[in-house]
Parts: sequence; C-alpha cells; structure tokens
Amino acid sequence: MNTLHQQVLPLMITASERVKSAFLQGVDMQWKLANNISSALTKTDTETDAFFRKELQALFPDFGFITEENEERVIKEYNWIIDPIDGTTNFSHKISVFGISVALWKQNQPVYAIVSFPMQNEIVHAIHKQGIYINGKKHIPVAQKRPEPFVIYSSNQTMAEKVSVLQAITRVAPFPRDYGSAVFSLTATALGQIDASIMMCVSIWDIAAPLLMAQETGKAYEFFSDPPDVKKPIKDYGMSMIMGEHDLVEKIITSLRGKTLPFIPSAGGERGVGYFFNHSINSLYSNVFKTSRFVAQPRLAFHTPYFIPSMCSTA
Repeated sequence: MNTLHQQVLPLMITASERVKSAFLQGVDMQWKLANNISSALTKTDTETDAFFRKELQALFPDFGFITEENEERVIKEYNWIIDPIDGTTNFSHKISVFGISVALWKQNQPVYAIVSFPMQNEIVHAIHKQGIYINGKKHIPVAQKRPEPFVIYSSNQTMAEKVSVLQAITRVAPFPRDYGSAVFSLTATALGQIDASIMMCVSIWDIAAPLLMAQETGKAYEFFSDPPDVKKPIKDYGMSMIMGEHDLVEKIITSLRGKTLPFIPSAGGERGVGYFFNHSINSLYSNVFKTSRFVAQPRLAFHTPYFIPSMCSTA
C-alpha cells in the first residue's frame, strides 16, 4: 500500500492544484437531482471525476470504480470510491471548506484513503493498520478538553426529521454545527479535532475515506442505516451514521433513542417516516445497544441499523 500511495499522491496533488485554481477563478454552478434530493454540480466536479478515473484506470486496470459524477459503476474485488469535490455548494460560493476524497476498498473493507483540502494545503491519508498522516507526517490524535462537546450535525432529511434529530443531539451537545462537507467534518473527527459528527442521508463516497481514518485512530462509529455494501445497488443519500469519541457517541445514541418525531403520513396512507424513526429506535435499539460496538476494531464492525434506509428517501 505504500507503493500505491506514492502512485496516487501525485494525482491528488495535481487535482488539488486544478480545483484550487478553479475556486480562485470562480465557477458556474448547476443543480442535479438524485434520490429526490437536489445538490450542486460544477464543471470542476465532472472534470476531476474524469481525471481520477482516467489516471487510476491506467495505473490499476483491475480495480473498479464508484464515483459521484459518473453513473457507470464497475464493481470488482478492489474498488476506488471517489468524491471529486465534497462541499460543492461551498466551493461554488467561494467558501473554502470543501475536499477531494479518494478511497480504495477491498470488497467492503477500506484499505487506503486520501483526502485533500486544497484551500488549507492539507492532504490526509491513511493505510490499513499503518495509521493516519497529515502532509506525510504521522498523526496521533490527542483528546481535547472542552466545556461543551464540539459536534457536527449534517442532514439531507425533511425539515421535521431534521428538527427531531437536532432536539435529541442538543440534549448532549447544545451547539451542533455544520460545515457543509461530510468529508471535511468526518476527517476532522477522525483526527480528533471534532468530538463527534452525525451524518444523516449521505452517500458512500462521503464516508468511504473517513471510515478508514476512524479505524486507524480508534474512533467509534455506527450506522443508523444499512451499512455500505458495494455488491448492492448504490443509493445516493441513503446512509446515515455517527462517528466520534466513544463516550460521546454512546450518549448521543442514547438521546436519539428517547426522541420523538411527529407522525408524517406517507402516500397511500401507510405508516409514515415518524413511525419508522420511533419504531426502529425503540425496538431495534434495545437489542443492538447491548453489543460492544464501541470497542475500536481493526475492521469495519457493522451492526443492525437503528433507522430503516427509507428514512433518507423523499420519494
């Protein structure tokens, strides 16, 4: 993997320089629709996606691809999972919080990750069982003592769902924030700069690299949705998770268990989103929470979801 990193690093440096140049020059933003959720798109997104596909395909012809801006997803034993710009809305509005994320997974296990924050001149990478590095220097997270937990909450849910989850989080962390980039927030969490991040209804490319970083730094994480499975159809905005310090993650999940959500009828008069939130938390939680999932593992430890996947669909 060290040799692989030396091959991928120059590509990330080139991509970072191009994205930074585009940011400084100004970009035109468009909108795309996936899973009934609108998100920003720029020419730089698609060009960066194409750049990595071309260069990585030439270097590693036997690897597959899952990328945000290309629906052609070729799944093999090893797969590159790429977000060419995470935080495109920030990027297009000249807000310097965005990142480029490239991860390599062997089946459902991340083995290599590299992310770049071009405007901060930082490249963070991790190698399975070899730790995490900032600009080539190994990083050892140090627990921070703060008067209040520093927590990120980001969501693509409906407003009613957002408010309900927010109420539960603020019982533990009174002032959650959102930087507009899952890769930025989750990487900072893995590095120990943020105490916990809750990401509701994000995509596999948003979390693919930070998951390995969390493993390498011993952070706790848990999925509220079905965990990623590259063998199944990839659903945009279909994953929800929490990552952070062990005790804080446990406290937030405990608070989520006790939250309430208004009943929202779905089409056809069936039980709505509110039912599924409360039902899945209250009935599944009691079984799942008994597991020792907060113990750092050298591999992904997936468990029964607290929330059913349909919570992330507005269809």
